[in-house]
Amino acid sequence: MGPNGPDDVARKLDATPLQVALAWLMRCPPGILPILGTCSVAQVEENIATSGFKLPDEDFKRLSEVSPPPAFFRD
Repeated sequence: MGPNGPDDVARKLDATPLQVALAWLMRCPPGILPILGTCSVAQVEENIATSGFKLPDEDFKRLSEVSPPPAFFRD
């Protein structure tokens, strides 16, 4: 995804890229619903930890500029 992508934001927020990506998806307009699949207990725990993770407005905006939601979900 390049600079300011989930990896960079994750490092800044001491989170995992998955937590950042899921937090971004959860803030996108209605109609976007992440469907999580897991292969291990560790992945389940990481997904659950995301429920308490808050993506700051500044980082949500930055990620949305890099990868905007589909046009039919905007305005």
